[in-house]
Amino acid sequence: MRRLIALAAAVAVAVFSAVNCHASECVQTLGYTDSLDDINCPGTGFYRPICISLSQNGNKARDYNVDLVHLRFDIAAFSSNALTDKQNNVYGQSLPISEDALKAAGETLDNVKKRGHMAVVRFCYDKNYGGSADCEPDMDTLLLHIGQIGGLYTEHADAIAYIELGMFGPWGEMHTSKCCTDENVAAALDAMLKATPDSLCVGVRRPRFIAEWMGIKGSEFDTENENFKAAAVRKGGDMYRVGIFNDGYLGSSTDLGTYDNGISRDMCVRFLEKYGKNTPYGGEAIGGTEVNGQNSVTFVSKEAFLTHTSYLNWEWNYNLTQTAWKNEIYNGGGEYNGQTAQKYIKDHLGSRLVLRNSILPYAAEKGSTVLSDVRLENVGFGNITTPAVLTYILKDEDGNVFELAPKNAADPKTFLSGETAILSGIELPKDISVGECRVYMRISRYGDFKTDNNFGCIRFANAAEQWDGETGANYIGSFKIAQKGAGTALLKHFSSLIPLSLAQQYGRDIDFNGDGRLDLTDVIALL
Repeated sequence: MRRLIALAAAVAVAVFSAVNCHASECVQTLGYTDSLDDINCPGTGFYRPICISLSQNGNKARDYNVDLVHLRFDIAAFSSNALTDKQNNVYGQSLPISEDALKAAGETLDNVKKRGHMAVVRFCYDKNYGGSADCEPDMDTLLLHIGQIGGLYTEHADAIAYIELGMFGPWGEMHTSKCCTDENVAAALDAMLKATPDSLCVGVRRPRFIAEWMGIKGSEFDTENENFKAAAVRKGGDMYRVGIFNDGYLGSSTDLGTYDNGISRDMCVRFLEKYGKNTPYGGEAIGGTEVNGQNSVTFVSKEAFLTHTSYLNWEWNYNLTQTAWKNEIYNGGGEYNGQTAQKYIKDHLGSRLVLRNSILPYAAEKGSTVLSDVRLENVGFGNITTPAVLTYILKDEDGNVFELAPKNAADPKTFLSGETAILSGIELPKDISVGECRVYMRISRYGDFKTDNNFGCIRFANAAEQWDGETGANYIGSFKIAQKGAGTALLKHFSSLIPLSLAQQYGRDIDFNGDGRLDLTDVIALL
């Protein structure tokens, strides 16, 4: 009996040594810092603007190889108030948008998707986006057009990052034209929401239009106001689909009149902070060759996290984006300390996920559920704004590749800015091969690497070698796969942790209870 107790004590020591060593070995040897690489998160970043004039007939699809393109369609040809040919004084006709024009616009969006990119889209009646006012047709025709455009957006939703409502005013910026009243814009916004799927968000130029759509006064546009709260309940899920495109971004304390009608900047920021978590926000940043307090990186690095800023025009204002921000230095600490403001802002538009830790077991059986501790920090200004699916890619020793959708998988859109998501649990397939298994985390639009061409895949901002371009997934570590129920197969991986003298002395598998695990129950079984 004394000998058995001594043996049990020796086993217990071996077990605890194995557990401690196991824990240290499970922390995967990976890079856990932000690489500062340029990462293309779907639907976010600096965009390039493209103007496309649609006619009654003879339209052709366009093809642009840009990560985020701003497609600006003009439909002046379909408004009798729009001058389509100044030289010959020719106006359009207030007719439904032709099938030829819609087909070309749809094929253009198809080309965006085929290249793996996304588009921010806007329609208006200003010919060639030249700055003309009062080009809109009557409201009945305008709402008819919105129904047609909404159908186009619905059919090509996967290619669309954001709908800027447009339709009114010069450049579709929803000002100046007589037709651009709060009431008319609210009606157009409501029509666009009804004509498009819940996955698409719709932006207007000023928060006053959202207040009108909600049926409240501008002075009540405050998330803590009781009338605002009641109106938000009435609008339901659409409250989280409505946003702002800000083409006066950082231009002044009011963003060049963006905040008016009793709505302050702080009121709008609070609205975006609460209801715009997964709604794109951005537009055109304004400024000269020298930054001021309003458009400095110090200001942006604070407010942009609250507004979840996700996209900006790379070309306008060129003086700010290409000169002032390029010459300004970010000194806010962290991994970007000392980088240019341009680099800091560019990399933080939208979400930016960084793997901060990955703990996996040393070994696991086929068909079992693997407990893991994978930590992802979102260091970007915003969050994921497009539909996304979380899966795991497993590559076994025989070259087989599995994609697994974990039960109760977290929605990547909940990986919020400034927070760290903790993910656990991988269910192993029964037909995976014994031996080493490499594990990857994949965030994609569809969750099927065999057929989806890696569309909408999100690369973590860690070292480039941790990105697997073949599957569009991020490497998070490896572990051993053991045959189910084979205690010896599992224990052989711990052989270096078990005293050789103990194994030689008793000449037997020390998995005494035969459950395939080395733990205290073996000591109990021995006693």
